[in-house]
Amino acid sequence: MKMIKREEGQSLLEFAFLIGFMLLVTVVFINLGMGVYYKIQLNQLAHDMARIYSLAEFEEPFETSQKIDYLLDYYEGSGPFVLDVQNPARFSYAVHEEEYSDSLHMVSVRCTYQGAFFPFVGRLQIGSRHTYPKMIPVVIP
Repeated sequence: MKMIKREEGQSLLEFAFLIGFMLLVTVVFINLGMGVYYKIQLNQLAHDMARIYSLAEFEEPFETSQKIDYLLDYYEGSGPFVLDVQNPARFSYAVHEEEYSDSLHMVSVRCTYQGAFFPFVGRLQIGSRHTYPKMIPVVIP
């Protein structure tokens, strides 16, 4: 009795395994790419906010507030994947000042963002902190 091998369904099964694996790899790389993108944007936002707060001694408080609002509007409206910074459930920031000596003050801004929700991973949670030297007025005796 002669055995006949049927290989018609083998290529279909191999293709199904391969396409499933390739889709999984693609989703993982998309998640990593979005996480890196959000991290870069959040780092730049924290840097810009720290720079604005470092110069706050030389301007009125409403001017600083206006600059921060403009900055948040800019980051919400620019880029291929927008940061939802106007939503307090997804974005928050805190400003902390430290005085090391009479002539050295530092401003630290910590931003946290909860990005998009991805299957198998959950919601992206990203944080960034930037410290900037604070410009203080010097009184010459």
